[in-house]
Amino acid sequence: MLSTKDIKHLAKISDLKLTDSEVDMYCKQLGEVLDYIKILDSIDTKNVQPTFHVGNSTNRFQSKENYEKETLSNELALKNAKKKDGGYIVGKSMLKG
Repeated sequence: MLSTKDIKHLAKISDLKLTDSEVDMYCKQLGEVLDYIKILDSIDTKNVQPTFHVGNSTNRFQSKENYEKETLSNELALKNAKKKDGGYIVGKSMLKG
């Protein structure tokens, strides 16, 4: 189970402001996700072939016309970014050095 300290640390490095009730809620929810992953980790998949696609879908490319209509320009994508540098959004480092 994750502690409230863990959740507050994750919120801090993600630049999120959480209320105490949100910290408690995420503590419970993320703990349940991690518990479920532990269950999945216990499944023996030694003789199971990897599955890369579970459906019959294939790559679908859109026309240049639709791509330009449905894709944000770099300027628009960066419009509300707190920090930016050279056309990229700058975030806090998630690795401790």
